Amino acid sequence: MLKYGSGKCDWLKAKPGFVLACMENMEYQQSEITLKTGDEIYLYTDGVTEATNNSEELFGESRLLEIINSKRDSSLTEQLSYVKEEIDIFRGDAEQFDDITMLIMEYKK
Repeated sequence: MLKYGSGKCDWLKAKPGFVLACMENMEYQQSEITLKTGDEIYLYTDGVTEATNNSEELFGESRLLEIINSKRDSSLTEQLSYVKEEIDIFRGDAEQFDDITMLIMEYKK
């Protein structure tokens, strides 16, 4: 996901196969994006969008995008904390079955 300097967060346009981590003996393709000063990138593992509540509903990508956009004027730390809080509220007392890892960074020239 990429948050543009204008403040609106939208999905990062990447070629299929984009990975944050790699496995031994696998071939990966490289791609590039161009950032402008003030652009932010938010990366996360599938444990974020696949967090499940007691009704077995997924947290989902649309909910994540809505939450990120609702905090677009907050600091990076506040944004991550808010997303985690919202995941915890959504999940309730359902067991967490996957890791929840998030990274947000701002490009400063």
